[in-house]
Amino acid sequence: SASHDFSQQQLTNQGQFIWNGAGNLRSGEGGSFVNAPNANFIDSASSGTTIPVRITATGFTGTFTFTNSGLYQKSGAGETRIEIPFTNTPTGTIAVNTGNLHFDSPLPMQGGVINVASGATTQLDLGLSLPAGKLSGGGTVSGNVSVSSAGIISPGEPIGTLTITGNLTLLGTSQLMFDIAHSTPGTGFDVLVVQGTATLAGNFAFNMLTSPQGSLLPTDTLTLISATSVTGTFASLPTGTRFNATSGLGSFVINYTSTAVTLSGFQAIPEPSTWILILGGVGSLCAQALRRRRPGPIPRV
Repeated sequence: SASHDFSQQQLTNQGQFIWNGAGNLRSGEGGSFVNAPNANFIDSASSGTTIPVRITATGFTGTFTFTNSGLYQKSGAGETRIEIPFTNTPTGTIAVNTGNLHFDSPLPMQGGVINVASGATTQLDLGLSLPAGKLSGGGTVSGNVSVSSAGIISPGEPIGTLTITGNLTLLGTSQLMFDIAHSTPGTGFDVLVVQGTATLAGNFAFNMLTSPQGSLLPTDTLTLISATSVTGTFASLPTGTRFNATSGLGSFVINYTSTAVTLSGFQAIPEPSTWILILGGVGSLCAQALRRRRPGPIPRV
């Protein structure tokens, strides 16, 4: 339960680092922790009901930084509070599996992934700016989220409901990606709930996970995004536009309201194997028709 201290030095994990118990991880005076590519930092430290465990520079002078290029797993109950600059590199993954991973300091996202599992939370006091990398999962992101350039939001993975308690701003060439299997929200298709304002731009795409024949109807309306206010549209997708799934298995019409983005008017597109059967059947019918029309032998006179 005591704090684990080091200062001035760089501590590099190239294998597996397990942090448990209820003590803080502290450093300063230029100290740093580096979670190397392919390394695993397992945060199983369990906090009390009111006092979180902390990665902190409290008690030291100077700076303490954390760089994640491997896998950071939050698996302990309660709250872990990161009170120092935490950089996620293009090879880094932050997996919030349980509890609350609370950043009250900057979280520079150079790339990589933040995945927040169902029932878990990541709290971002200064918000999340995502110029690169991906935000995914079915949990809760507490704070404002801004996505630009090569940034991606992919709720679920494979399917779930991702909740953002603040505002969502999509800019430039950002991407928003959904998976759809059937018409039940949260289990049949991804849902993004924004408890603030959703400002739309960038690119939007959806993928059909399975063959949709029989599981989706033209009368179904799927509410993929809900917010207190929705402004803007996605690139090249004004309201009423029909567009195809990336998998090519179906198409929908996109519509925008003041509080939601919906897909409706589903049309199935047969899979390649179905087209082969259809074309094979057409070819068989044509062959039969030609045989009927072929003249018989000319009688001898």
